[in-house]
Amino acid sequence: MKALVAPGPGRLVMDEVPDPAPGPGQVLIRTRVTAVSAGTELRMLYQGQAEGAAGPGWPAVGAFGYLAAGDVLETGAGVTGLSAGARVTCGTAWGAHRELLVADAASVHVLPPGLSYLDGACAYWAVPPLCGILAGRPAFYDDVAVVGLGPLGLAAVQMLGPFCRRVIAIDPLPARCGQAEACGAVAVHGSPAEVTAGVERVSPDRPAVVIQAAGAPGALDLALRIVRGEGVVVNVGTLPKLEGFDLFWPMQWSGARVVPIHRPPGAQDPGPGLGQSLRRTYLPAVFDMIGRGRLDLGRLCSWVLPAQDAPRAMALHRDHPDKCLGLAFAWHPGEVARQDGFEAAVSETFQSGQPGQAAVQPPKEGWSE
Repeated sequence: MKALVAPGPGRLVMDEVPDPAPGPGQVLIRTRVTAVSAGTELRMLYQGQAEGAAGPGWPAVGAFGYLAAGDVLETGAGVTGLSAGARVTCGTAWGAHRELLVADAASVHVLPPGLSYLDGACAYWAVPPLCGILAGRPAFYDDVAVVGLGPLGLAAVQMLGPFCRRVIAIDPLPARCGQAEACGAVAVHGSPAEVTAGVERVSPDRPAVVIQAAGAPGALDLALRIVRGEGVVVNVGTLPKLEGFDLFWPMQWSGARVVPIHRPPGAQDPGPGLGQSLRRTYLPAVFDMIGRGRLDLGRLCSWVLPAQDAPRAMALHRDHPDKCLGLAFAWHPGEVARQDGFEAAVSETFQSGQPGQAAVQPPKEGWSE
């Protein structure tokens, strides 16, 4: 079968690897669409696996993807409630970018009728921001700000809209602010001082809750600047280790509480078990919101490209977040969509060198979660 393989940091190729077989409690899935995590996945690919010892090591087969949808081919011993032919979405620890995927049955969920494979692959984009909203507990008709307008941040904007008085959307990239405005938010961008002043003009009392959905230290610093006194800052975007970050005084001056995303009762310790708990608890709500038209994750996907275009697309996604919002790969020709503009963007961006073999260096400015 074909799979994306990362031979080492900053490198991505398509290669042939052995077909997998499901073991007890596992499911074999023919992948239709895999989605990209623009935060953790890109950091692990381009900056190494320092995010945790659970990484697959080099070469990383299936690279660092963990979001997929497809059709069940076979189930292992002890699996119930799933059968061949079922349309499903699933999560893995890593390595989802491949034609055939083995996943633990506990992380596999049947797609409701009417939802597409793209919906299924992207559905988990909405789970962390949903858990962030639950952790922040905004009151009805509060002002709430979202810092960082990648797929996670824009999913938060969509979910908050019917509930809040104002959703204030913040990102350094004007195109992403335009996406938020199309969802009914008030967008603010500029320098930290300009954003702070802009938020105070829009919301003189300042937001009661700020969702940090960027996964960048600057986003956390900005969230603490703009939150209402004794308000709540929720960390949704996965932050790297903070070095030289002044957390004490911003928290003292604001009186804010900085909280993690909500964990369901009985959730297992951090690791794959926590992800399974979040999926099991909150994916049904996400599916329901998609089915009712309350949540449109497909619009957050700039391109659904043939999987062989992944090396070029990932390099573009990483280096030019102004050109690419969300990204997914089609492992079946019928799932390819929205290719318009991709070749032109690649040609404009990579006039020399080999995209997909980028040097390991800090990404350009932009918040990506």
